[in-house]
Amino acid sequence: ADKEPETKPDAASAGPENRGYILPDSDKKLVTEEELKGLTQEELRIARSEITARHGRIFRDPTLDAYFRSKEWYKPSLEPDEFDSQSGKILNKYEKKNIAIIKQMEE
Repeated sequence: ADKEPETKPDAASAGPENRGYILPDSDKKLVTEEELKGLTQEELRIARSEITARHGRIFRDPTLDAYFRSKEWYKPSLEPDEFDSQSGKILNKYEKKNIAIIKQMEE
């Protein structure tokens, strides 16, 4: 018998399995153009920002700040300047590449 929970195909579905992430595995694997194609400009921006939000980056942008503060996993701890100056040490290779891939899709 099939006991797999039903998952919705759209990336933005906020089920418990992805805890409200747009791209739940962006810290573990490279995102594909296919995954990003269905996202709006705003979702792409949030998906790119959630990579740094996972590490506690604080956002000056009120929209991003409110969005991430509504997520149970978000623990704001690093000022933007502090985070940005250390991002090379904080982000892993997947996260760095994914930020670049998402930026390309945003353009």
